[in-house]
Order: sequence, then C-alpha cells, then structure tokens
Amino acid sequence: MLTIVIRKTAKNVSEAEVLDYVLGYTAANDWGFSKGFGQVNESDSGDTVQTGWIGCMLY
Repeated sequence: MLTIVIRKTAKNVSEAEVLDYVLGYTAANDWGFSKGFGQVNESDSGDTVQTGWIGCMLY
C-alpha cells in the first residue's frame, strides 16, 4: 500500500498547497484492518498445524 507521510499539521489546505505538506511516500502494511478478526491459522512448512480463535490457542 502506498502511504503518504505528512510533514506538518494541515487544515483547509488548498489543492495548490497540498504538496507543501507532503514529506514523502513509502510502502506500508495496514495492520489496523486485521484487529477485528480473531481467527488465525498456524502453519509449519505449509502444513496447517492449528486453526481456531486466538483466545482458544494454548501452547
């Protein structure tokens, strides 16, 4: 995912001034979307070794 790094606080910025507020661009993973999912699959060399809800996984 392309991420825009903001240089400074902005409010009511005109379209012509937008790039003055951009520090740069980078690639990133959005881990926030996965917080609502409680089920995971554990694997070892491609073989599923455990699947279920996170709260039930005890080692």
